[in-house]
Amino acid sequence: MSKYGWDCFGGLALILGILAVLIGVKIMKFTDVMTTSEAAELWGLSTTSVKHLCTGVQGRAPRLIEGVECRKSGNTWLVTREGMTRLYGQPVLLEV
Repeated sequence: MSKYGWDCFGGLALILGILAVLIGVKIMKFTDVMTTSEAAELWGLSTTSVKHLCTGVQGRAPRLIEGVECRKSGNTWLVTREGMTRLYGQPVLLEV
């Protein structure tokens, strides 16, 4: 508890959230980023197909925008729900 009577980090998060809404910035939730395996399961694709969306295949350019809709973390490709939805629509498998 700070001297102002509210948690500094909680208050800061609230202020940043309000500011983001006011200026039109979309805030991504933690569940909006997933591995290629998780995305493949949700959209009914193979893991390799989702990975190729990030890397390109047979000389073609990647379909997901690297640094925005996908990125590599160690040996794992991560994709965003927004990027997958842009290409394939809403997930086939509903999350529980």
